[in-house]
Amino acid sequence: MAREGRRLFENLYSEQLLDAAFADWHIEGLASYDAEMEEGTGNSGKSALIDLVARKPL
Repeated sequence: MAREGRRLFENLYSEQLLDAAFADWHIEGLASYDAEMEEGTGNSGKSALIDLVARKPL
């Protein structure tokens, strides 16, 4: 099974999308960056990542 999802722009997250999706939450951290990933044979290299740490409102 081919994994083509990563090539479709509409399947990618952005800081702006996550900020809007979690607008009612208290966002403690939101950052995008590139990092080298090792996730098994044939699935390693540079990846674009986003970290989101948010607290759900009470």
